[in-house]
Amino acid sequence: MTACGGATGRPHRSASLLLAVAAAACVPEAPPAPSSAVSVPELVVVPAIHVPATASNLFAPAADCTLPEPEAELPILSDVAYGAHPRQVYDLARPFGVRTRGLLVIVHGGGWTSGNKKLFRPLLGKLAARGYAVIATNYRLAAGPSTAFPAAVKDVRCAVRHAQAYLSKNNVHVPFAYVGASSGGHLASLATVAFDESAFDPEASCGTADLRPVGAVAYYPPTELDTAPTHYTYVPMTQAVDEFLRHGGGEPDGKHPRPRDDEWPIAAKLATPKHFVTAGDPPILFLHGTRDHVVPMADSENLAAALRAAAVPSRVIAIDEGHGFAVFGTKGNVAPATCSALGFLDHLFAAATPAPAASRNP
Repeated sequence: MTACGGATGRPHRSASLLLAVAAAACVPEAPPAPSSAVSVPELVVVPAIHVPATASNLFAPAADCTLPEPEAELPILSDVAYGAHPRQVYDLARPFGVRTRGLLVIVHGGGWTSGNKKLFRPLLGKLAARGYAVIATNYRLAAGPSTAFPAAVKDVRCAVRHAQAYLSKNNVHVPFAYVGASSGGHLASLATVAFDESAFDPEASCGTADLRPVGAVAYYPPTELDTAPTHYTYVPMTQAVDEFLRHGGGEPDGKHPRPRDDEWPIAAKLATPKHFVTAGDPPILFLHGTRDHVVPMADSENLAAALRAAAVPSRVIAIDEGHGFAVFGTKGNVAPATCSALGFLDHLFAAATPAPAASRNP
C-alpha cells in the first residue's frame, strides 16, 4: 500500500526505490462520481481475457486503414472529471450501435509540463466510428513538487479506472490499450511495463479495475530518463526531464528547497521504463521519426530491445519525419505508420477479446 493508494495484492518489484519517490508526490484527491445529468448510450461490454499476443500477424498493417467520419449522433463527452484537480479530466467517445472492440486511452505530450487533450478531439469520433471507445485524458502537469513525477503516471492510471467504471457501470473490465505521443508516449510506455507497480497506483477512490493494458502504441517517446544529462543533446529536453523530476528546483515562488542531487538518480531510474521490463509484459509498438532531433530514435529502439530480450513482442516503425508528426495521421510518410498502429491495435484486441457475443449493460 502506498501513502495514498490502496492495497493491490500485486508484488513489488523494487519496493524501497518505489516508496522513496511515491511518498513525495502522492496527493490524495477523491474524484467525484460521474455526473448523473449526462446520458450515455448503452455500452457493449466485452470482458478481457489476457492472452499473450504472440501471433505472427501482430504487427501486420491493417487491411483497412481508414478512419471514417462519425455519425452525426455519436456523443462525445467533454471534461469528464476523474479527480478534484482541474487537470484531472478526459473527453470520451464510444461506438454508436456497433460492438465495442475495446478502450483506447490517448495521452498527450508536451514535455510533462504543457499540452492538452483537446489536440486529439478530432480523432475521438473517428476512432469511435472504427469501433473503439476512446478517451483523451489530461493529467497534472509538473509545475511543482506536488504535481511532479509520479503524479502524471498516477493520473493516467486513475483516468483508466474511472473510464472503465464509467463505461461498464458494473465494473466489468473493458480491454484497454494506451496510445501516447512524446512525453505522453513515455507515460504510456511506463504505465504499460509497470502496470503492477504499486508506487504508481492511483488513489483508492479511483476504483479497483485491472490496470494491465493489452498493449500500447508509443509515438516518439523519451524513455532514457536516467541518462538524460548525457543522452539528450537538445537542451530543452534535458530541462524538461529535470522539471518533471524536480531536479531544477522547488516551486516557482522559490519557497521550497532544491532537491538533493542524490535524489535525482533515484527518481530518474524509477521514471525509466526499461527498468521494469519483465517477461509477460504487454506488447508495445513504437513509431519514431528518423530525423527526430528532440528525442533520438534510440529511445524507442532501446526499450523495444529490452522488451524483445524478455520475449515480449515489440517493434519500432521508422518514419521519415522529425519529432511530433501526427498521431493516426493520413498524409504522406505518416500514413503507413497509421496502418501499422491500427493493425497492431486490431490484433491486440482480437487476441484479448473472447469470441462469444458480448453482454449489454442495463
